[in-house]
Amino acid sequence: YLGLSKNPNKRFQQHKHKRSDKGSKLGDVLRYINDEDQKPLVFAGTYVRGSAKKVEKEYIARYMSQWPNGFNMSPGGEGGNDQFDGEYIAEKIGRRFGLLTVRDHNEPESTKRGYLCFDCHCSGCGEMPVIGIVCLLRDNGQKSCGACSAKEQGARLVAKTVKRVFARIKFGCWTAKEWNEKRTADDRCANGGKSEVWIDCVCDCGREECVRAGQLLNNRSKGCLSCSNLTGAKKTVHQELKKFINKIMLIGKFDLWTVDEYNEKASTKQKPAKSMFDCHCVCGETQCISGTSLLRGETKGCASCSKMRCCDTVERVLSIKFFGQLEAISRNDKLSHEKGHNYIEFICHACNGHVSLRATEMARTSRQVQQSCGCQRTGMSNNLAKAKTYAKKVGLSLRKYILRQIAGAEKILASKQNQSAKDKYAKVLVNMQELLLHPEAAR
Repeated sequence: YLGLSKNPNKRFQQHKHKRSDKGSKLGDVLRYINDEDQKPLVFAGTYVRGSAKKVEKEYIARYMSQWPNGFNMSPGGEGGNDQFDGEYIAEKIGRRFGLLTVRDHNEPESTKRGYLCFDCHCSGCGEMPVIGIVCLLRDNGQKSCGACSAKEQGARLVAKTVKRVFARIKFGCWTAKEWNEKRTADDRCANGGKSEVWIDCVCDCGREECVRAGQLLNNRSKGCLSCSNLTGAKKTVHQELKKFINKIMLIGKFDLWTVDEYNEKASTKQKPAKSMFDCHCVCGETQCISGTSLLRGETKGCASCSKMRCCDTVERVLSIKFFGQLEAISRNDKLSHEKGHNYIEFICHACNGHVSLRATEMARTSRQVQQSCGCQRTGMSNNLAKAKTYAKKVGLSLRKYILRQIAGAEKILASKQNQSAKDKYAKVLVNMQELLLHPEAAR
């Protein structure tokens, strides 16, 4: 084998490790030569580039070392694959390698580096980098300039991160909504090309924030500041609060009020704390009202609308006029002012007595209203009515309530109480024992 090289030892090692399927049959032979007597001789010397090609071609022809007589796969000289050959250079000019287009041979740089270099145009950014032929031709070689390569790699990394985030969606209390492309681009400009991927998220409490994808994927952020700091009993209370807020927002309409949104700022100012909601009335007036007041029906609308509604209630009761033995006469202004509610004065035809009752209680159609001033009630029926009312308040059946009152009275009578208290509870015991025999208490 006859070869031309500026570094013969390096060239020898390249042949030794190159396989025949890659174009060198010499490597197969060199790997099996172990005898020192058969070790090949290497001649080194200076040369002029133009004359060396001719000498190489002459020697290959003289010693007939071209394949199959020898291991030279080409005739040498101009016929060899010389990277500085004019035809070889012309063949590479104009070729595309990814975003790079080879424009011209850069001879000064080629001489300096010792291998073929080209001026290339990058279509991604318009730059003209100098790139060696080795970098272009190798497997997974260079396809763009350094800046574009970094951009492509960054874009691939961002796409991969976004895909990982939305494959999971739920991160503790956070729920991923969408990728915030503008925030990501601004962050890249501010940090000199390095950026985090930002994701728009919604917490279970309803707060919206922009969170780094890395914090989500590494479980470093599991919710907004108020939610993530909760543990134990506080977390349970917070969960109950969220359920209460969701319940109010789901109902939405409370008489004349319509709920707009939960007001967290107003809620934290309340002492004791209350869940406050921004609401608007049918007339357009807006107020901040507690959720408990809305659910209990303590507020029906704004002051003006409520006043008009109260006037309508009084007029409706006065227009009906008769309720059993009761006849509506007029509004009791003095009592209404003292109590803060509309009261109507009635006359009872059973005993010719007068009684003042609340207008809203008499205007209800969902249950039976009062039919007399109470004169028609016997002692037994009066006690039974009271027992039913209190049993309903404490959430017990009538029989269980009576038995509890009897047990309490007996306990007090057996204790060291003063005589007046014992006399009072002795009457209670007798009344409860009588009620226990009533048919309604046997249920």
